Amino acid sequence: MRIDIVPQVLLEAVPQIPEDSDYPVEYIDVINQVKKLPPRIATVCMMYYHLGLNEKEIAAELKVSITRISQLKSKAIMMLKKNIKGLTD
Repeated sequence: MRIDIVPQVLLEAVPQIPEDSDYPVEYIDVINQVKKLPPRIATVCMMYYHLGLNEKEIAAELKVSITRISQLKSKAIMMLKKNIKGLTD
């Protein structure tokens, strides 16, 4: 699997949220911030949270260790928390 094309494919799978939607603002903020993550981190984030794959499945698909997937997932959470907190300041 080519890691450089995966994020775009995954991000295109995320529905576009209309301005007048009933989704909570927080949900919209998270989706928009995921789209801004570095490609490798966005890939892991989308595979785990959007596609529902576990760390072992993601590691096998991306041909990296489960530990590396765990690290990337943790980094995604940290970056999202920081970026979303910045939106509310």
